[in-house]
Amino acid sequence: MVGAAVVVGADVDVSDGEVVAGAADVVVGAVLPPHAVARTAKVRRSEEMRMRLTASECNPLTALRHTGCPATYNSTMSELTRFVETRLSTAANAEKAAGMTRYMKSSMPFYGVQKPGRDLVLRELKNAFRPEDSREYHNAVLELWGLAHREEKYLAIAYAQTFTEFVTIDHLDLFERLVREGAWWDFVDDIAIRLVGVVLRDEPERVGRVMDDWISDPDLWIRRTAIICQLKHKTLTDQERLFRFCLDRGGETEFFIRKAIGWALREYAKTAPEAVTGFLLDHASVWSGLTFREAAKHLDIDRP
Repeated sequence: MVGAAVVVGADVDVSDGEVVAGAADVVVGAVLPPHAVARTAKVRRSEEMRMRLTASECNPLTALRHTGCPATYNSTMSELTRFVETRLSTAANAEKAAGMTRYMKSSMPFYGVQKPGRDLVLRELKNAFRPEDSREYHNAVLELWGLAHREEKYLAIAYAQTFTEFVTIDHLDLFERLVREGAWWDFVDDIAIRLVGVVLRDEPERVGRVMDDWISDPDLWIRRTAIICQLKHKTLTDQERLFRFCLDRGGETEFFIRKAIGWALREYAKTAPEAVTGFLLDHASVWSGLTFREAAKHLDIDRP
């Protein structure tokens, strides 16, 4: 029978098509959706781990993934979001949160968990919530991104970067969405350099054509992404495209664009100092003072 499964020795339940920990000890002849059958092995492993836990080992972290520990979380929330919210709430620091809010000039709330603390959570995420396929990856990134605090969105970006096998052109639309919705430098720069930039490096022709559209997009954060996405490409930098983008946007008055041009040229100057020097001097009238200072920071030149 299609979809039939015999599950012995695991507590299972079927909710919205997913096999999750539940009340029954043995389910024989249960008719499950095909995709649920594929997940029974995972449930069995989870159950075996639960049975090894002792009462003294139960804590909020393990409670999220093992039914042997009590938990009082909203059952409509996924394990992933419960896990992240619990870990960040436990590490929250109100004083640091206030300082982080002031620094970022953001109305979005902070827990007050700085990068070292977030890195600990990310390591746990990497081990406990590894996506099995492209769809799981996409959904997990959006689940984290949809949470309310800024640190949760940082983790969404870091999680997306962690699983490099999914940082592909297939998810360029996802990364674009994060840029448009993030709309501030602390989100956008990481997405631009370590997600969009990686996809561009791997698919230079196809993604390059997309960047040719992005450089004139009405959204300044999309334009900024197009400018800085080659920041780590070094000798693989498409010099023609980089210089063209800088000239295209060189007349902008927007601070984040002027800064991006200078930053991109300064970084490329570490690889091709003569080319950047000539480019800056040949088009000196185009650059704002900010752009020129940033670009020429490590070059022995003065603005004409």
